[in-house]
Amino acid sequence: MDKGFLDKIYYPFVKTRLHVSIMYAFILYNIIENHTNPKPYLPLVLAFSIWNYALYLFDRAYDAHLDNLSSTKESLMGKHNRFFLIFSFLLAFVPLPILLLSNFSLFPFILFLPVTFLYNLRIFPGKKAVKHFFFIKNLYSAIFIWTLPVVCVLKFYLHLPYTFIQIYLWFWSFVFTVLIGEIIWDIRDMDGDKQEGLKTVPIVLGLQKTKIIIVATILFVFVPISLWRHQFDWIFVVIFLLYGIFASPKIPKWIYHLPIFVTILKFLYIYLG
Repeated sequence: MDKGFLDKIYYPFVKTRLHVSIMYAFILYNIIENHTNPKPYLPLVLAFSIWNYALYLFDRAYDAHLDNLSSTKESLMGKHNRFFLIFSFLLAFVPLPILLLSNFSLFPFILFLPVTFLYNLRIFPGKKAVKHFFFIKNLYSAIFIWTLPVVCVLKFYLHLPYTFIQIYLWFWSFVFTVLIGEIIWDIRDMDGDKQEGLKTVPIVLGLQKTKIIIVATILFVFVPISLWRHQFDWIFVVIFLLYGIFASPKIPKWIYHLPIFVTILKFLYIYLG
């Protein structure tokens, strides 16, 4: 990829992870569309996507020194770091007036406000945060940051006639996708995480064992269950198998962002094509 494009456009754009939240907005919109007319629920999509962006921005700003170890060009380290930290905190509360003005209940959104910061804040013994605990960090992201908001939207705003657990179980593949994606990104950040003393899956188990687990889990867990439940996605299988085989902290960092941009382009093609 052209170095000038990377330095002038690409890196400034991905630094705050805005593209991640854009993808999240499309995913949430698509899920709502599968159950009802999504247009009346656009404020919900906006509110939860802003919350998602606030969370990622806070993560990037609060632990900018850690990101700087893994990828200097994607780090928010510098004179604007404090601004991004304050802005992310304020941004987390922006969904409240959006929901109120759109006549949507503040419950359960207010329950997500602590989730915004718990991933990073050192509130556990030894000055540890959720992200410092082996595998818990991955589960936290998959279950609470990505899937829980979707389940709450369907249950408490769309009022689907199913129990909370039933809806959650229906999105098992979504949890699985995020979980594997998080572990692959831990491979990307291995060098920086080692310097910081984090206990991620690839650091604890080693790179090769982690890649074997990723590939084996996809082939022998995800594929059979998704076929049985009629939720098989061959694009996901191919992409994640390729990353499971070739992922390394040595390959260019921008390669790890490709699935996000591919997903965004896919939704743009669907809704604008």
